[in-house]
Amino acid sequence: DIGTLTEDFNETFTLAGFSEDGVTGVHSKTEGPNTWTFDEGTGVLTLEVLPLSGYSLWINGFTVGDTAAGADPDNDGVENLLEYVLDADPSVAGPDKLPDLDASGANFVFTFQRRDDSEFDTVQNFQYGSTLTGWTDLSVAANYGPDVDGRQVAVVENGTAPDSITVTIPKALAVGDKLFGRLQAEQP
Repeated sequence: DIGTLTEDFNETFTLAGFSEDGVTGVHSKTEGPNTWTFDEGTGVLTLEVLPLSGYSLWINGFTVGDTAAGADPDNDGVENLLEYVLDADPSVAGPDKLPDLDASGANFVFTFQRRDDSEFDTVQNFQYGSTLTGWTDLSVAANYGPDVDGRQVAVVENGTAPDSITVTIPKALAVGDKLFGRLQAEQP
């Protein structure tokens, strides 16, 4: 909390966690959306603070013990990032926003609501397979298909409201009457 810090530059010090560009003597460290920069030539340390948006803004609206994308503070088996995509509450356990399954016809039809801003800062795939170790990805980024196998992703954009997503997987793709499906989300 001082305007100027004077150091004796005859001493050496280490900037833990910073990386140096190797040419100009500028060191930087990124923490979330913010970047620290130290310039050896001027001795100036700066912090660029970006406004919260997307996942960071969303998770900041909840009181949870762990805000990491891969954390599950409510212990419901759904990581924070997927709760963000599904517009769920990461502080309250519950399956109410998970994809619904309709298996009544010739297809498995999965439907869910996707938080509108999550389509810009996450990569979303619906994955299916006949075992729990091998998955086939279908991008949920935009409308897809139906392809020759009958697979289809239908995205209904609802303005700033959550998008309606329907993923159709033909039962004919099951092996030994088994077909599993799941929604996966990652930050690029």
